[in-house]
Amino acid sequence: MAPTVVKTGAASSRKGVLKVTKAGRPFLRSLLNIYATFALALPLHTTYRWFTKYNNAFVFDEAMRILADLKVSQRLPGPQAPAESGVAAAKTVAYSFAPDAARRLCELFMAARLVEAVTDPQSRTFVRSSVYTLTPKGLHVVEQFAARSGGESFSVKHNFTADGSKGSGEPAVVRLLAVQPVCTTLLHLVRRWDDDEVVISATVVRAAFRQLAGRTSNRASQASSTDAVGKYNQYSAGVPLVDSAGTTPDVCFKAPDAVNWLLDLTSLLSVDEAGNMLAHCVRLGLVEVIRNGRRRGAKVYTAQGVGDDDTDSAAQVSGEFRLSATAVYRVTEEGRRAAGWGNLTHIPGQSETCAANFISKKSGIPLLASSYSTPSALPHSDEERHGGVYVTRRETCMDS
Repeated sequence: MAPTVVKTGAASSRKGVLKVTKAGRPFLRSLLNIYATFALALPLHTTYRWFTKYNNAFVFDEAMRILADLKVSQRLPGPQAPAESGVAAAKTVAYSFAPDAARRLCELFMAARLVEAVTDPQSRTFVRSSVYTLTPKGLHVVEQFAARSGGESFSVKHNFTADGSKGSGEPAVVRLLAVQPVCTTLLHLVRRWDDDEVVISATVVRAAFRQLAGRTSNRASQASSTDAVGKYNQYSAGVPLVDSAGTTPDVCFKAPDAVNWLLDLTSLLSVDEAGNMLAHCVRLGLVEVIRNGRRRGAKVYTAQGVGDDDTDSAAQVSGEFRLSATAVYRVTEEGRRAAGWGNLTHIPGQSETCAANFISKKSGIPLLASSYSTPSALPHSDEERHGGVYVTRRETCMDS
């Protein structure tokens, strides 16, 4: 993926290329900035497929047209002004993606659960016949991007209309934010600066597991909400748990459900990244397999020990996570202790997701909670990232 890129700053202009991983994926920071700008430019209108109506959606041709000429603007601290001074310089990066590269980019958005095919939610291919929309995770990323831009992104009149002409109103995504569920809490996992791989440590794995497990066990059968927002809030409280014969209630989950949850509620970008994280959960003794789902097509992820495991008595040399439709895992006693199940009190006035993050911080897992109203607080170096993880939350979900 090698689009034409032109970078312009307050005092200089130069040409460059989009930095990608060995697999050809743009680095996370660039990928999310491109996605947010793309989302702000989408028309998001009502469309029909096979006699079915879809609201706040977009189609293949609209995505191709936007990505053919995309300008990403950010407000960053100027070279002569520290971040705390509030003085920022604008930096614009212009991308021009060829059709094949644009299509591949959209499939990366889908793999990262930023975009979803409403006509086929399980699909991960970007095709002309489908209809697409932005996911709750994607909307969270858009809001965060707008906050880092000083809120100007929501007032820029640069979205397209359905016929391809420039729009004249506020970005259509603003309307979507008012009617569709939005991820209130996103766990960010720090990546290495040189290859963009997730930094793995026992601390990071346990932080990811605590988010996955939730404040309390999340029974799918307890979901009582019928509206989309209520259902999403129930889902985001923790991976849905299921019954399994001969096991302790409230501790089992299906392998695909755990992978999907991590992709929906953390900064992980692919099934492989989520599978590897769960293999580390197995290695640390937080979960164990009770039905291995040995069948053709199952994918196996193996994780090896890392440097800080000598402080973890439950850690093993390696761990294996098997991803198949029939594989079932159980939260171990060690996992229950790590999640804090059974000995926590309710925090009045906060959602379950916010409470889970509060508990993570109080229990020693080093999370940095940042409000969208203070985007400069987001860490920019490994030393500032407090053990390899940090959390961004919407203002409506901030601690008092």
